[in-house]
Amino acid sequence: MRKYNISSTANVHNIRMALEELGPTFVKMGQLIATQSDLFPPELVDELRGLRDEVAPMTPEEVDQVLFEAYGKNKEEVFEYFDEEAHGSASVSQVHHARLHTGEDVAVKIQRIGAPENMEKDLVFMRNLVRKIPFLRNNPYIELQEMVDELTRITHQELDFTHEAANLQRFHELNEGVAYTTCPAVYPEYTTKKVLVMEYIKGIHPTDRDALIREGYDLKEIAKKYVHSFFKQIFEDGFFQADPHPGNILISGGKIVWYDLGMMGEFSDRDRVSFIDTLESFVTGDVAKCYDGFIRMCRFSRKVDKEGLYRDLEDIVGSISNAGLENIDINKEMQGFLRLAKKHGARIDPAHTMMSRGIATVQGTVTEICPEVDFYSEIKDYAIRLRLSEITKKKDRDIERLKKYLMLKKLKAMPENIANTIEEYSKGLAPIKMEMGITERSQPFVKDIVRMLVDGFVIVALLVSSSIIILSGVRPLVYGIPLLGLIGYLLAGLRVAISIIKQLWKNRRNRRRR
Repeated sequence: MRKYNISSTANVHNIRMALEELGPTFVKMGQLIATQSDLFPPELVDELRGLRDEVAPMTPEEVDQVLFEAYGKNKEEVFEYFDEEAHGSASVSQVHHARLHTGEDVAVKIQRIGAPENMEKDLVFMRNLVRKIPFLRNNPYIELQEMVDELTRITHQELDFTHEAANLQRFHELNEGVAYTTCPAVYPEYTTKKVLVMEYIKGIHPTDRDALIREGYDLKEIAKKYVHSFFKQIFEDGFFQADPHPGNILISGGKIVWYDLGMMGEFSDRDRVSFIDTLESFVTGDVAKCYDGFIRMCRFSRKVDKEGLYRDLEDIVGSISNAGLENIDINKEMQGFLRLAKKHGARIDPAHTMMSRGIATVQGTVTEICPEVDFYSEIKDYAIRLRLSEITKKKDRDIERLKKYLMLKKLKAMPENIANTIEEYSKGLAPIKMEMGITERSQPFVKDIVRMLVDGFVIVALLVSSSIIILSGVRPLVYGIPLLGLIGYLLAGLRVAISIIKQLWKNRRNRRRR
């Protein structure tokens, strides 16, 4: 405090330097503060954004130490070439360009020495600080306890690079068919908890307008692809980059390349529908839809005052609807929702707060890339396409369900039909007519074939009917399995055994005759 003279927010540069010196956990907290532009002074928010890319890198000796601990051998044995200069340095790790002995150019992400231990100490300190100081614990405007909880979860995920490797692989699979979205491929055989090796991709950060223009990119197209790519992650995949700032994105080959996927948000179908309903209610002024969406978004610790909550939401929806969607600040409105949730004894799922901050970041970045792009028009267009797509998918699902129902209906009738056919055949009511030019000598052979066919029908009928009985759970049960089904399987097995024994006996008799 004294060293950097941070007794007020006027010395924002010194605040940033102090956070960097305090360590990676405080850097992460500064990054979270940088997303709360409505709650903190704009000059502080702007300065703390520099925490993303301006952390001093480790020394080459420290890098060598981490690599040796990860692989048990010197880096020259793993990499044909390794650039000693870091291409990016963050609070937990730094990235180097390298080349494998097999010839592939790769990016090597290396965890800082002592990061896990230091960050755990800082998290304990933060939790105790919020718990013991009433002003911090009971502040109605800033959910510091929730912020520290989220920071703890994020930190534990980011400290395990195998977790990020799994995220990269999952993200790649979800976007494999998308022409304008991708992420680096992972080299799992070279990846450990502290070293992540992935495809090296050259590109341009989306806010570097001059470089994009020099390369012939259309800034409006880039901004729209960026928005649509993020919305797909939220509303279609339910798996999204929780910190979609420009430093985590490159433009390469006309594609949006997402990396630094250690911190991902996840949205269930219920979460997705809740948020879409809430957004639509802002546009249409439908308070009832907003109320339903809000209820689904929250976890309540006491009985809900439905009338009071409805009135409060009516005020929020009315003010937003009157102002127009294009004039609202999503992050600010989410803070309003947080305060409303606290008032009514509820907590909004962290995935929603993470997602709202992500949308706010995308909104600000789009303005930097191309101010002419109307962010909220893109939201509306995307929502319309999504609704139409959902209607089509629902029709396809209904048709598929009908096909499965008809198939199941035929399957259920199959054992009875087979049994009726066999019964009619045995009674001579359904004779099989065969006109075959066969000799007297070959007649026993034909009879054997017919007998085997009949046996096969009986065995199939027993197996199919027994399977249906077991799946339906018909009582009585033996060890949780329907008794009739078990008997059917036993009879089918017995019939198979008898057929095999008879055939073996007959073959042996024929050999003796010869």
